[in-house]
Amino acid sequence: MRGCAWPCHVLSTQDNDGAACRIKLADFSNAMHATEREISAYFTNFELQSLWYRAPEVMMGVPFGLPIDMWSAGCVIAELFLGEPLFTGMQPAAMLQQIVKLLGESSLRIIAESCASFYGTG
Repeated sequence: MRGCAWPCHVLSTQDNDGAACRIKLADFSNAMHATEREISAYFTNFELQSLWYRAPEVMMGVPFGLPIDMWSAGCVIAELFLGEPLFTGMQPAAMLQQIVKLLGESSLRIIAESCASFYGTG
């Protein structure tokens, strides 16, 4: 699991003919194995992922896994396309409000229920 993605961590190269573009990720300083032992360390005293790219399940404190990297990647891709960050809350609660405004209230319920079901906590 990569754990954190920002636009500055996305590198792109283009073929000589300009036809193809390759995307690469850089800076794996927060990378971890997707194991219970490593993931559980982040629940208590470390904020995994930069706030603007933090997956809702991380902010809500429910079990998480590899999909948090997809959330971060989606936020980065949206930012590169829009020219500005998709979510800009300064606190987790503000971020969750912005997510609900864009995706709807049920999105957070679905995430929490999916995580609980997957990890057998609900």
